[in-house]
Amino acid sequence: MHLDGFTTVNDRHGPSPGDALLREVAHSIHASLRGVDTLAHLSGDEFLVVCEDAGSAVDALDVGERIRAAFAQPFSVAAGEARLTASVGLTLSRGREAEPSELIGETERAMDTAKARGGDCVGTYRAPRP
Repeated sequence: MHLDGFTTVNDRHGPSPGDALLREVAHSIHASLRGVDTLAHLSGDEFLVVCEDAGSAVDALDVGERIRAAFAQPFSVAAGEARLTASVGLTLSRGREAEPSELIGETERAMDTAKARGGDCVGTYRAPRP
């Protein structure tokens, strides 16, 4: 997922408050996940969530929407608040075996689709059935 608006906040307040904001965002995202999900900070304003047992596309989309909902409240930054949204990309593996790098690439394409729609939404990539 990509944090929409993070670069502007980071440029305005500097790297130290930006890092604190990333920690606050990570905490908020983590709180919206299921116990079996894994959250990773990839770089800058991008995070990755692995949902091992999503079960169905509906379950995966539910996780994506819960992540987006974690951005409903403003975050604290420097001497004020920052409102961010998330462009969430989901790859639906559909029971196939895939290399992690392949899944990440597919997820990035789905995230780019969400960003191209203006952000603050969920984009999906549906892998072909095995």
